Amino acid sequence: MPAIDATPSFFDRPDVGMVRLDGGGRIVAVNRFLAELLQYSGAELRGRLLSDLGSAPWASESALAMVRLGVYEHLRRRELMLMSRDGLCFSFEFHEVGKVSGDRLIECLFQQLEPLPRRLPESEPPPTGSGVQRIVSPPRFLQIVQRALDRTREHRRPLSLMRIHIDRVGDPGLPEPAWTPLVLRGFAKACAQRLRQSDIVCRFDGTRFAVLLIDVATSGALCAAERLRTAVARDASPAAMGYARRIGLSIGVVSTRTGRISCAALLSRAQAKCDEAREQGGNRVVA
Repeated sequence: MPAIDATPSFFDRPDVGMVRLDGGGRIVAVNRFLAELLQYSGAELRGRLLSDLGSAPWASESALAMVRLGVYEHLRRRELMLMSRDGLCFSFEFHEVGKVSGDRLIECLFQQLEPLPRRLPESEPPPTGSGVQRIVSPPRFLQIVQRALDRTREHRRPLSLMRIHIDRVGDPGLPEPAWTPLVLRGFAKACAQRLRQSDIVCRFDGTRFAVLLIDVATSGALCAAERLRTAVARDASPAAMGYARRIGLSIGVVSTRTGRISCAALLSRAQAKCDEAREQGGNRVVA
């Protein structure tokens, strides 16, 4: 395992969580991205086991995941998902990338977020279905959209798609490492509160997302988009932390009842509507 110079430029990488663990697996330090994503201060996390923040139904499963990380120096998503102070569950790809003064340096590559209602007591069995709002990868999202279009062509059931851009409203000079976890948290909460569990959400990169709404026509999609936009606009957490006055969503909506459109064309049309919303000043829905 190589030794790494944990300079601020390395430890405070944007959109990447970093954590230092001592020989006993206890947290020595976390970078700003991870602390703000989980809504804990560095002082609150220092000295705790990383497995204490795990969201597995049983604490023993989280502890076992940390043992696997120590043996294999890599932990796949879902083997250990970190729970924030307010119950949001974040999935990472964990890699042990080096040593710093004898401490293990763990890279936490953000993968997806799943708003879970609460941590399960150890006496309760795990749920039979996920029952959570998932944010999937772009390749997976495109597969789902194509299958939904095939179903629409066969059964003539409506389908709608949103392309979403998260707007910075208030402070255009906001530093990206500080902004990113707040954006992810606010958007995750809005998805959990305002979308159906059957709606599929994709994060393409940074602040660009898409949502697939199956069996939803234009009118229903517009209502869902407005609910989502309003929920994000009302989120006061960034302002409370002094980063921005508010966050807005520019949302483009397209629908089809025939499915006679390619996946690429559907996404392109929705993106054009999203771009139109941004050109009109942002924080609005265009169909």
